[in-house]
Amino acid sequence: MKKQISLLLSLILYALSAVVPVSAVADNHGAFQQKTVTAHLYKMDDTAKIDCLFFDDLPDVPYISAEDYLNRIHTIDFSTEDNHNGTYTVKSENGSMEVDTRKDTVHFDDFEAFTYYDSVDANESESAEYVNWDYESEPVGEQKGVDIELSGYHIDLVGENGKVYFPLYTISDMFSDLYLSAIYRGGEIYFIRSQDDEPYYDDAEIYENLTREKEMIDFTYNELCFSIDHFYGVPPKAEIAKDVEEKGFDKAIKEYDKTTATAREYLLSEDRVDFCKGLMMLDNYFNDGGHTLLCGGMVSAMNGSRNDSSFATQLKQALYHPENDEMAIIAKPIVDMSDESSSKSALKSLKNTAFEDFDSVKSWEDAHYYQNDKTGVFVFEEFKDAVVEPFKWSLEKAVKDGMENFVIDLSTNGGGSQAVVFYMLGVICGDSTLYETNTFTGNQSKECPEIDKNLDGKFDDKDKEIKYDLNYAILTSRHSFSSANMLPCIAQSHGVAIVGETSGGGTCALSMRYMPDGSFYYMSSDMKITYEDGEDLDGGAEPDTKLDTSNDYENFYDFKKIEEGVEEFYSGNHNVEQHTTAPTEKETEESTEKPTEKSTEPILPTIPKSASSLSGRNRQTDTIMLWVILGTMAVILIVIIVLIVYLVKGGKKKKTPPNQPPNPPTPPYPPYSPY
Repeated sequence: MKKQISLLLSLILYALSAVVPVSAVADNHGAFQQKTVTAHLYKMDDTAKIDCLFFDDLPDVPYISAEDYLNRIHTIDFSTEDNHNGTYTVKSENGSMEVDTRKDTVHFDDFEAFTYYDSVDANESESAEYVNWDYESEPVGEQKGVDIELSGYHIDLVGENGKVYFPLYTISDMFSDLYLSAIYRGGEIYFIRSQDDEPYYDDAEIYENLTREKEMIDFTYNELCFSIDHFYGVPPKAEIAKDVEEKGFDKAIKEYDKTTATAREYLLSEDRVDFCKGLMMLDNYFNDGGHTLLCGGMVSAMNGSRNDSSFATQLKQALYHPENDEMAIIAKPIVDMSDESSSKSALKSLKNTAFEDFDSVKSWEDAHYYQNDKTGVFVFEEFKDAVVEPFKWSLEKAVKDGMENFVIDLSTNGGGSQAVVFYMLGVICGDSTLYETNTFTGNQSKECPEIDKNLDGKFDDKDKEIKYDLNYAILTSRHSFSSANMLPCIAQSHGVAIVGETSGGGTCALSMRYMPDGSFYYMSSDMKITYEDGEDLDGGAEPDTKLDTSNDYENFYDFKKIEEGVEEFYSGNHNVEQHTTAPTEKETEESTEKPTEKSTEPILPTIPKSASSLSGRNRQTDTIMLWVILGTMAVILIVIIVLIVYLVKGGKKKKTPPNQPPNPPTPPYPPYSPY
């Protein structure tokens, strides 16, 4: 009878388990509930219903399936295969990731291919149609797979209903390089384009709750450690970067000095104001010139739309009345940024004064073109799509008016779109190649898209004909940051003259990430622009002609010296590639005074293996006829199949957000300063 009762109970439990449970236990991760959540897809009125899991001890963190999340940040379909042993394979046409819920690990054979192709457009307002994004990055050297171990961060992965579930913030951090993220507020999920100026959802609640729950304190800290340990680009300029790279975020700040140890205590505080103070203290050590600001979102809110919130009020009071002389520590990055902003503004004023004596040929909203004697000067303050046509117009005007030199002024430019860098490199150097290293995987790739140089909406041979017979120079200062550092560094390696002061660095992409409480922070990401040999650009481009920076740059814009420096540079003492295309035979015969010009035609995108494998087949025509016929038929069949697959699949489309990666402008504020 006992056996029969036991069997009956087992059957009842089995029958109940076949019904979707209100509460359940999975993979020894504890009790959870399954709920259907409304998700907003980048705007309030575009919604979807997504089934999420909620653990009883972590009720404010939805677990979302990898498939559901990835399908909302990519334009291609992802699916999940349950391997029925605690492991799951999540895959798309671009690759797969293997997830082990027993060990809480994730493995990628090719993280870059799986992640960066076919993503949702991160910035709909900018299109960069002058760059052909239909290309595949060319791997440089051996490409390595990568593993993520989450158990050390107390982050659990769950298998349920044939899918694998991640905490929303964990999977968001894993793929934040796409400038797409998600947060959970008020019982709903909001997918976010990180580059949007203002949130489309109401974020008031974020800045009214000043008390942090214990479970969220631990989860938030562990998530921050995970994010920085894996996706921080460790730029050399940051004081603590090397320690973070060697020890990890938690151990680095615990051991670096007394201040970082105190900051760590604040990050584990129940008081949200203390949490922000801890981030502000760490920003002293993570300062890399503008891409890393851990307190960025909170301070931005304090200065902006949430200036009168409870959080802003309390934080201001704490900054005015600090304990243990913390004011100097907390205020230092704020004061430094304020001083840097003032210095940059002063330099702009000097530049405007200097240009009063020039011929102002034409002005646009985002750019200006001047001429002085035999030099044309193109000025713009941010790398954005709107400067591309003015740049081309100015080059044509310079040639038409007989200018000899063309100076691109980046002396007060804070960076912006990589697409603009591609275009300008293609025009002035004839080669738009950039080398990119992922510090997370260690893999390097070669980025070389086609450029519509003549801006006729086509990518064709006519673009190769575009060249301007000008001596190019780039004017830089320490304020030339991010893309304004990238362009001179790469152009200099092609033989373009640099004048002024060493540029300001900024080798990593800027990444914008979200805390579980809904606030955001900035950090230098794992995507790093390098030279071909893998060396990063953080040291900046050293000028070939140094300008006077004494007396607060009083004589910096000395265009007589600039012209002399450019002329000396191109007088034959340097190996210079002046033009954007190879010279014609006639040009080679006509000019013996200038350095020999080398072919600088763009390198074509890599042909996919499926297509390149079709070429170079040797057929044995002197063998038995039967084998010839069979072999030929087999080859034809293979060719047809491969071509059909290739045509249907098409080239992978790398959706590089126009403003990033890798270099958006520095955050547009100075933060609040009590001084």
